[in-house]
Amino acid sequence: MNISALNSFFIILLISGAIATAVGTVGSIYTNKKINQEKDTEIISLQPRHLTSSQKDQLVAMLSTEKGKIGLASRMLDGESSDFADELSLAFKEADWEIVSPNRSSLNDFPGFLSIFVVGKNLDSKADFISQSLQKIGIDCRPESIQQGSIGGALQPDTIYIVVGRKR
Repeated sequence: MNISALNSFFIILLISGAIATAVGTVGSIYTNKKINQEKDTEIISLQPRHLTSSQKDQLVAMLSTEKGKIGLASRMLDGESSDFADELSLAFKEADWEIVSPNRSSLNDFPGFLSIFVVGKNLDSKADFISQSLQKIGIDCRPESIQQGSIGGALQPDTIYIVVGRKR
């Protein structure tokens, strides 16, 4: 083997190593970025729900155009849904709605959304108004049938209820 061929072999080996290092570096940076994005998404999904100040301000402004009696129910033994129900209740209170005592005994499971129902007559248009107001600020609220006995305690007459489901 001549020295010139050996030199060419080592130069090719160096160039190949440099290319492999560059590809490995770029690949490592790309995959680390993807892993961090997935991790951040997972961390965000585990955080409790909260109204942003912008959402709260918009909701209060919309709700202030009407008045009514509202009750919020949260899942039994679910602190996250209970805390979110309390935040919503404060927005209704700030908009001068009559708030009934919180109900923390719902057995209903509405994963990732709020359910709205009425106790009484002639409240459907107001319930639609509330549901649309919540939808406008990015909160999924829909009418669902609530089985009798699935919420503990007495429900107030002539009241619109929002049931906060568990976080998806």
